Amino acid sequence: MNGIELNRLGLQHRILRSLTLRLPSYQDPLTALARQALTNELKGKQLDQGWVTLSIFSYAQKAVAKTNTYTFYGEQFTRDAAFLDAAVQYPQDVFVAAEALRCVPKFFAPVMSSIVTRNHRASRHLISKLLPVIKERLDAEEHGNTKGETPRDYIQHIVKLYPDKSPDRALRMVQQTLALWFAGVHQPAMTIFYALVDLCTYPEYIERLRKEIDDSVNSIGSIDINSLLLLDSFLKESARMNASESSKPILYYSPIS
Repeated sequence: MNGIELNRLGLQHRILRSLTLRLPSYQDPLTALARQALTNELKGKQLDQGWVTLSIFSYAQKAVAKTNTYTFYGEQFTRDAAFLDAAVQYPQDVFVAAEALRCVPKFFAPVMSSIVTRNHRASRHLISKLLPVIKERLDAEEHGNTKGETPRDYIQHIVKLYPDKSPDRALRMVQQTLALWFAGVHQPAMTIFYALVDLCTYPEYIERLRKEIDDSVNSIGSIDINSLLLLDSFLKESARMNASESSKPILYYSPIS
């Protein structure tokens, strides 16, 4: 995916650190997008005595894709349903293709990859949407034609810091973002999935977590995320106990004396 260029120069860490420092300004729009994703997921569902059944992982993927789209590519893409669908599908395609390629000879890999990803439909759609935006920003950066407020998303950092001036650098930048997008959607979605499952398994924590969140609402209605110590501990413990990289739990045995 050509995702090593920025890592080689240590720029990936600088970009992610810069985005993390901007988190307070992202908090309110990201909260609104997550709520919107949940509303869309519940819309049209059949009520059963006031309850609605939905797929936790499906919701987690869509919520993460919608919020990450805001920080990666800008607000305009959060309103593009086809883009969001492709953004959710792309990590799934990568996983399915990786598993399928393990089962076929090397010479058949390109054909199998094209089959399982439906001719790379999701990645092609993402590239077709992102390439013109990055080319436009590159042109504005090189000729000083920036108008209005400078975007604060991930691709703008790449436009400013990308070291390569080759003619195909716009495509390489898209590939760089997709390399990080793969992990940026799957891993957070898995974390949310396991956290919600653990809440169902250990409902005694729900009231304490809810009270901490209610107590952390500030005077303007936003949540002070730095004060959510119990929630932070719960999420970390949930992630530790449900390591998604592991195919099976690791068992530790103490010696019998």
